[in-house]
Amino acid sequence: MKMIDFSFIKESILRGNIERIYDDVFELHLLLSQGISIKVVDCLRKTIAIYTASIIEALTLWKIQEEIVTERVTLKNEWKYYDPKLIHKTDDYEIIWAKRSEEERRISKLDFNVILRIGKDKRIFANALLKDLDKVRKLRNEIHIDQLEDIVKTYPLANVEFVQEVLVKTIRIVR
Repeated sequence: MKMIDFSFIKESILRGNIERIYDDVFELHLLLSQGISIKVVDCLRKTIAIYTASIIEALTLWKIQEEIVTERVTLKNEWKYYDPKLIHKTDDYEIIWAKRSEEERRISKLDFNVILRIGKDKRIFANALLKDLDKVRKLRNEIHIDQLEDIVKTYPLANVEFVQEVLVKTIRIVR
């Protein structure tokens, strides 16, 4: 694992946070070579994947903020419904009438999934990168919400390597 220069991010607090997390990832990699138990290796790999995915998420959000200079963004095909009125009801369904408006969100409050949707809708990221970013998001979510199957005894090194490759690709694109 090589050191990465994040100086292209002019926002000092964000750059500092990303550099600090990346330094932690670097240190965790060093621990992997220390002859530790398989269980600890598994924990370190998961942590590296989560931290690296967090850096990727921060970089993609930063890029969207750079491209879209407004504070809020309207989400394509997302609606906010209000003032609903019941028109008809059966045992299986209800028909309601409601007013709706396109949903707006603050860019600074977007989650990874929405970041990727906006990146696609606004054509900020190429489809190939979006596919990789979505896979990173899913890998991270599997760890976060503990949906790894019981048969998976160790976290695969290939997942960690993939997430790190996507980090390098993402940096190339957002620069």
